[in-house]
Amino acid sequence: MVRNDQRIWQALVSLPHQLIRKQRCMAILSEGRASCACRGAILVKASRRKLASLVAADVTECRFAGLLALMNQGDAMDAAIDHALCEAFLG
Repeated sequence: MVRNDQRIWQALVSLPHQLIRKQRCMAILSEGRASCACRGAILVKASRRKLASLVAADVTECRFAGLLALMNQGDAMDAAIDHALCEAFLG
């Protein structure tokens, strides 16, 4: 599980903080999707969480193999999609 690798979490959480340091004269213009694929899982920033104040609790981890297979099917029913999303969630 990626969640157990503190190096990955620290890198993901610290990146936005590094990007918006005042010395860089940069700004985050969008609070859209932020994610990272790693070791068969995808880490996704939760909705309504700000990159500037991101902490590990603001990120969720999901396995993506089952979701990818479902997307490749192309004609999945809502119940199958709901089931796949629940199965993919790791926390």
